[in-house]
Amino acid sequence: MPKGQAQKKPKPGVQVVEIRLPPMPKQKRYMLHIEAGEPGTWEPTEEELSALTDMFLRVIDDPKGGIVCTRTGVRVKLIALPNQE
Repeated sequence: MPKGQAQKKPKPGVQVVEIRLPPMPKQKRYMLHIEAGEPGTWEPTEEELSALTDMFLRVIDDPKGGIVCTRTGVRVKLIALPNQE
């Protein structure tokens, strides 16, 4: 508060609390890796890989969440990416 200014008093029954939060760490970033196919059983086409990618992107972008249904041979994992300063 600048010098010479009177501090305002809160109304009766009102409590003024000042909270200072510590700096938040940078949010960790992730990459989604989709592995598809079963050797000798199913080798996905470019169209099938593209459809899988589109399906997961739609679910990620859906604010309510979503459901993903896949066949045997589809594995998904999150890979943590290094933080960039």
